[in-house]
Amino acid sequence: MPPRKRKGEPVGWQGLYNTAPVLGQCQDCRATIFLAHIDGLYERLDPTPLTQLGETVAWLQGDRTFLWTGLHTKLFRRTTYTIRTQPVPITGVVIRLHRCGNEAALTGVCAASFEPKEKIDAEAKPNF
Repeated sequence: MPPRKRKGEPVGWQGLYNTAPVLGQCQDCRATIFLAHIDGLYERLDPTPLTQLGETVAWLQGDRTFLWTGLHTKLFRRTTYTIRTQPVPITGVVIRLHRCGNEAALTGVCAASFEPKEKIDAEAKPNF
């Protein structure tokens, strides 16, 4: 009898195709994650968008990063070439592989965690 598929896993034979990510839940830590086939491999991904610093931290930890251009679209692996030629994607966001319990390590490097330090007055004259 073939092994059962995890809940939320894309069904059917995928080959070496990429599939659009679907929301799922990590079986180990119960976090909300994306599930997708990327280059024929079944991957679990964190849905939090990363900044350039976050992508650097992910690469230093040995995790791959991916470019996601929007809903119902496929993910593309970020390589050293794509990072060098397009450090900040024109469209889409950069996400990384999911690691259980890695949320504390990402504090301050996710795009959603940056806030302005001071309010900017739109009426003030520039000082240059």
